[in-house]
Amino acid sequence: MSLEIPSLAGDRTVRLAQPSLRPTGVAPLDALLGGGFEPGASWLIDGAPGGGKTLLGIHFLAEGLARDEPGLYITAAEPPAKIMQFLAAHWPALESAVTQKRLAVLDPAPFFTEMRLSHERCGHDRTSLWDEIWRFTQDVVKQSRNQGARRIVIDPVTPLLLAFESAIDLWDSAQTLINALDENLGATTLLTHVTASDGRFGEIGQTLGALTTGVLRLRAAQAGTSTPAIAIEVGKRRRLPIAARRVVCHIDPSGRLVDVEGHDRDRERAA
Repeated sequence: MSLEIPSLAGDRTVRLAQPSLRPTGVAPLDALLGGGFEPGASWLIDGAPGGGKTLLGIHFLAEGLARDEPGLYITAAEPPAKIMQFLAAHWPALESAVTQKRLAVLDPAPFFTEMRLSHERCGHDRTSLWDEIWRFTQDVVKQSRNQGARRIVIDPVTPLLLAFESAIDLWDSAQTLINALDENLGATTLLTHVTASDGRFGEIGQTLGALTTGVLRLRAAQAGTSTPAIAIEVGKRRRLPIAARRVVCHIDPSGRLVDVEGHDRDRERAA
């Protein structure tokens, strides 16, 4: 599909290809988004601890692998070994993808440790912190290109930005990260962020929300059943329309997101 845009001179028409959206693998969310996330875009996934951010990221990566789209998962919330244990128990296809090098699971802890030590050594040294952000960004881009990744999840991105105390430094560093990711050969990136009562966390969330293509907010919800559920709300989306503002998904006993009727579309498709 292409979009025709008349030129100002009126003598020719510019045709812009409209890329296919990338589904999340969560049926009600894909319906809400009109198909999924845009290639070459970064989305903020915002929510409290345990609110389903990691689970949504895993769904997104699994759907990509089913569509032959390699992925990159940067896990700052838990050590990669624990993530691999979870995948082995509940997502064997993703565990196999790691072995086959179609999915890379990386640990950003060394970057966060270096940033903290740099902050302690140099005080509020903007240059040292900026260098670490830039090195992290370049390593992510290099790894994703080597991987041929079309889907990237950074879960969460919050620790990378906590060291910046100036609003302008926070904005500049977040913008550098997001711009580099969005220009990364059409990959789609999900940046999860931890909602907390601390004002610093709120400032980071507002900055990321302003710079990313779209924002999803996740929170626990009551779905009228005994099974746990999360509400997913679209807080922002640039350029493309959305069908609705909010959907509710159940979490089944295996830890997967399913639609309100309790169907797991991934498993049905595999069957």
